[in-house]
Amino acid sequence: MKEKLQNLVAEYGPVIVVVWFAIFFLTWAGFATAIQFFGFQPEGAAESGSLWLVAYGATQLTKPIRFIVTAALAPVGAKLWRKIKASDAEEEQAAIAQDIAAAERVEP
Repeated sequence: MKEKLQNLVAEYGPVIVVVWFAIFFLTWAGFATAIQFFGFQPEGAAESGSLWLVAYGATQLTKPIRFIVTAALAPVGAKLWRKIKASDAEEEQAAIAQDIAAAERVEP
């Protein structure tokens, strides 16, 4: 699994890292919410920490599933990222072209 993850990081770069951690933190918060919803009511700082520790343990149990989901979503995230970057580049080129056109009209 570690080798496959390294291949995905090499192919998709920072996008896969963002996807991985987004899924991790959403899962962790989801487990904490679910555990608290189903009756685990901590009192004080130490007990609150134990809620997050139990949620972290449950999150770690889902690592193989999170890996599959990350591998499935990485191409989508990379495509979206490229589209956003291309859109930004096109807007920047259009702004430069407008500036050049405006400068040509001003000059005698």
